Parts: sequence; structure tokens; C-alpha cells
Amino acid sequence: MPDLAQLPPPPPPLDPDGPAPLIQLRHVTCGYGDVPILKDFTLDICENEVFVIIGGSGSGKTTLLRAIIGFAQVLEGDMWILGNHVTTLRESAWSRIREHMGMVFQKAALFDSLTVYENIAFPLVERYPKMTIKEVAKRVFEILDAVNLGGTESLYPNEISGGQAKRVGLARALIDRPKLLLYDEPTSGLDPLMTASIDGLILQAGNQFKVTSVVVSHDMKSVWRIADRILMLHNREMTALGSSEEIQNHQSPVVQSFIHGDLPDEHELAGILRQYGHQEPGPASVHS
Repeated sequence: MPDLAQLPPPPPPLDPDGPAPLIQLRHVTCGYGDVPILKDFTLDICENEVFVIIGGSGSGKTTLLRAIIGFAQVLEGDMWILGNHVTTLRESAWSRIREHMGMVFQKAALFDSLTVYENIAFPLVERYPKMTIKEVAKRVFEILDAVNLGGTESLYPNEISGGQAKRVGLARALIDRPKLLLYDEPTSGLDPLMTASIDGLILQAGNQFKVTSVVVSHDMKSVWRIADRILMLHNREMTALGSSEEIQNHQSPVVQSFIHGDLPDEHELAGILRQYGHQEPGPASVHS
């Protein structure tokens, strides 16, 4: 197995005048085992942007997120993460790349038997056994302050609110100072006020910690607030990609139906497409 440094270098950016890409996919087909889920994806996700993936259930959003973190297989094509060619990496090499990633789960995924402090400190304790107790504490309390959780460090997950649990999950993901944060439905189940608060923290993470964020979301109000660019998937294909303004003005009836919350079923959709003289939209241009 070649060393990471010996693998193929990343390709030129799709947008040579834009920010440097942190994630690059070139004609990637990914899935599980021998079963492809997403086919022929070419895409750049750039440094310090908030890149949001939207689409209906079963459209492939989670598979794309799992491919980026190495839990779904690249069956064809090539993918680079943080400049490393990861298409054929073994798990031991992937673990080195994941050290620069953080994951914020839909349901926070906290350890019930650990305090807030212990949950947040967990990645440091596991990865850096030579860190002193004082060094770990300094890092944990810095992150607690950054996500407005000061004073909760001795509480257990069942003693805090759902919104606070989401913040703890974000703090844990940030504790190792990652370059890339992946969010799976970070505002699911939250009231509008707490949703806006979590959105603010996502933006803060990018600004304060210089983190690139990839967010899977169904909440269009949240999407409009945080997204630098939006990718919409439909039928496991790229249907649209662009800024919030470009997505809101997209001509596809599929996109318009989804963002306004009234995506029809497949039979109704076929009728709409025929009515407006559209074919089922294929993969969009992969840069703004």
C-alpha cells in the first residue's frame, strides 16, 4: 500500500479563480459493496465554505456524506480529501485523514454515562494520550465558551436540553481543531429559535476556527441562512448546484417544488415536466 505522499496529486480546481478546494470528486461513483448509489459525480468543495446538500429521502445525501468521511466506497473515479487521494485507501490510512475531520450527528450521539466535559474531551483523550490534564482542560473550556455552554461541564446528557446536546456535539467535533466539519441534519427536531442558534454556531465555526462545513439539511430556512453553495440531489443525481440565489431562481420544476416544500411524487413529477417541456434534469454544472 503506497504512502499518502506517493498517491496521485489532486487535479486542477474546477474554478481556477475561486477558493482552493478541500474536497475534489472526479467522475466518482460510490455506494456500498458492489451496489452503486451515486454515479459519475464531479465536484469541488472549497476551503472555508458552508456547502449544503439538500434533496428528498433516498436521494443520496447521506451516501455522499459517508463517502467524504470514508464510510461509503468509491467504486469508480477518483476522490481527494485535504489534498490526499483517498480512492483506494485502507482503513489505517483513512484514520489519519479523519484526524482532520469532525462529525456532528443528527441526534448528537453523546455518551450518556459521561459528563459534558468528558464527552467533549473524549477525542483528545483517545487520540493524544501524551496531552496533560491541564492541556485537555484548557482546550475543553475554550470550546465550551465558544459554543455558549459555560457552566454545563459537570452535567450529564439527560440533564441538558436537546439544543444544548447539539452544542455539545458541535463542541466535541471542534475540540480537535479539524479542517472539515460534516453535519447530518444538525437542526432536526429543534424549535425555530434553537435552529437559528445552531445556524449561528455553524457560521461561527467557519469564521472563528476556519473550518469548511458540509451540511446535510431538510430545513430550507436554515439552508438559506448558512449556505455559501447548495447542491440538490434528486433520483441520486446532481439536479442543481449554486449559490442560494441561483437555487432560488433555478428553472427546474423539481428544484422549485422541493425548495417550496411541495415536491410531487414521481408520477406527478413526470406530468409537470411534460407540461413545461422539460426532460428530467441531469447533472448540473459543478461550479458556480
